[in-house]
Amino acid sequence: MIHGIDYFSTVVRREDLPRLSLPEVAIVGRSNCGKSTLINILSSRRRLAYASKTPGCTRTLNFFLVRERGFLVDLPGYGFSSVSRSEKSLWVGFIEDYLLTRCNLSGTILILDIRREVTALDQQFLSWFKQTGVPVYIVLSKVDKISAAQRKSTLHRVKDNIANNLGGMNLLPAIGMVSSLHKTGLESLTDVITSWF
Repeated sequence: MIHGIDYFSTVVRREDLPRLSLPEVAIVGRSNCGKSTLINILSSRRRLAYASKTPGCTRTLNFFLVRERGFLVDLPGYGFSSVSRSEKSLWVGFIEDYLLTRCNLSGTILILDIRREVTALDQQFLSWFKQTGVPVYIVLSKVDKISAAQRKSTLHRVKDNIANNLGGMNLLPAIGMVSSLHKTGLESLTDVITSWF
């Protein structure tokens, strides 16, 4: 858990980004992968970040201040089919601009639903991180939805998939598994975020 997380601002344009010189940790992933839920669990507050049952509700960059040490940044989810192509294009453009040019960005958490295959968009985000050199931590979410045996085989499959696309196992980011139901995997994730701050 990370104590002292509070909502700071919602951003829809580059010029509205916070001007504080604090490190930022971006949280990205497909729509409905559990980004907002993860922020709520990390903060021990149920409704700090809006977690909707309807995918695609986060359409802005939402900044959460962590005890004047840095920001957690909840980015719009990607890949939800009912959103128009033009709107998707705007989201992806805004996210790409933020991830590739934001000097405050000190780390990125990519959340992947463990029940879903790694997509081309997931790989695209990883290629952006490779370009910038910003460290990445991959979180496999919703691990309580599958058996322990399935988790092990899925972890190996995800590692192979990502490593093949990045150019080898030596380029594979660290991967952790998190269950919001059982509150497992949070200690390692908290350590990573703290180190980036």
